[in-house]
Amino acid sequence: MGREVLMSVVIKEGNVFDSDAMIICHQVNCQGVMGSGIAKEVRERYPVAYEHYKRLCDKYKDHTDALLGDAQIVPADDAFSRYIANCFGQDRYGYDGGQYTSVEALKIAFTNVADVARKTHLKVAMPYKIGCCRGGADWNEVQKIIEDVFQGVDVELWKLEGK
Repeated sequence: MGREVLMSVVIKEGNVFDSDAMIICHQVNCQGVMGSGIAKEVRERYPVAYEHYKRLCDKYKDHTDALLGDAQIVPADDAFSRYIANCFGQDRYGYDGGQYTSVEALKIAFTNVADVARKTHLKVAMPYKIGCCRGGADWNEVQKIIEDVFQGVDVELWKLEGK
């Protein structure tokens, strides 16, 4: 008889960076810009992680859509205190209320993060409504993907007050 793989998804109040998870997962665009939201905070808190992201985007600057679905998991800093999973779920970005998140690409990126987390037995933290606030995706759809993809992984969804 097979063993059922359970997953623990916990919603917490506060900043995702308050988590003790070793992997902080967030959505990024393929343009090399971490200009708002969690991405901006990653850039400010963890310049090393941002440099890895920027180099990869620059490498693909003529074919940015080739990055869609990638999950670039990089050290947050030189001390390897944790890892940042840059999930390429949107090619471009905007502030016009449109949908920039490719749900299919985000699912592929999540699958890559989940595989690493399972192999290393590391907890993953990500912002509540990842890909939905600035990216415009439907939270019900993204939440279902998280539940499906992260089977067997401890996941924290961090919800900022008022979000």
